[in-house]
Amino acid sequence: MVTLTDVEANITGDSAGLKVEDIATKSPIVAYPDQSLHEVMLKLGAKDVGRIPVVDREDRSKLLGVLRRHDIIRAYRRKLEESTRRERGY
Repeated sequence: MVTLTDVEANITGDSAGLKVEDIATKSPIVAYPDQSLHEVMLKLGAKDVGRIPVVDREDRSKLLGVLRRHDIIRAYRRKLEESTRRERGY
């Protein structure tokens, strides 16, 4: 996994020969499809990252998607707003 921070930290005046594998995080934190969003948020917070790859539990090399902290928070916020509207009768 390579982040913008990884790229910025490794770009120099002589980066023409730099390979992705040279700057990639070798063992990134991952999420699995059967994990709760709460568990994923704890992982994101613990590592202070904004996104996490979702991989197959049996085959970690199989990328299923990428989940962003922003998307989880937005989904929770929308549900909270819907619940509040229902309670108030809107």
